[in-house]
Amino acid sequence: MTVNRKLTIKELVLCSLFAALIAVGAFIRIPVPLMDYFSLQFLFVILAGMLLGSKLGTISVAAYVSIGLVGLICERFDKPIFNHYLGAAFVGLVITYGMGFGYKYMILNFYTKEVNSLWVIVLSSLPLDIPGDIVLCVLGANLANRLRKIYMMED
Repeated sequence: MTVNRKLTIKELVLCSLFAALIAVGAFIRIPVPLMDYFSLQFLFVILAGMLLGSKLGTISVAAYVSIGLVGLICERFDKPIFNHYLGAAFVGLVITYGMGFGYKYMILNFYTKEVNSLWVIVLSSLPLDIPGDIVLCVLGANLANRLRKIYMMED
């Protein structure tokens, strides 16, 4: 049995803050050789889930999604430690890439009529995108672990 309660002003502000950080993260671009850029958007999505928890993190990402963009959150753990955060970040990374590879496969094979196997699509992203996202997962887990000690949802 669940109890419906309204969000507090603090929770609404935090959800709005993380939705804004996710949007701003899309514009923080780090130039990468052999690639256009690398954005910090994924880092803020990870932090929203880790710091706000599953409910508020979902609300913040849903607010961002509602304005036409896509995001993913990771669940909050009861007693978070760095390894839990890191695991959640990598689960989020695998889910994100799984959805992205499927989408890219469908667009290339059915819309543009370029016939590519799923392995070609996966291997074309491995050397460029995934190492940077792995670094962001480790950075996000480290930041969440440190910020969690400062920021607690309880008043």
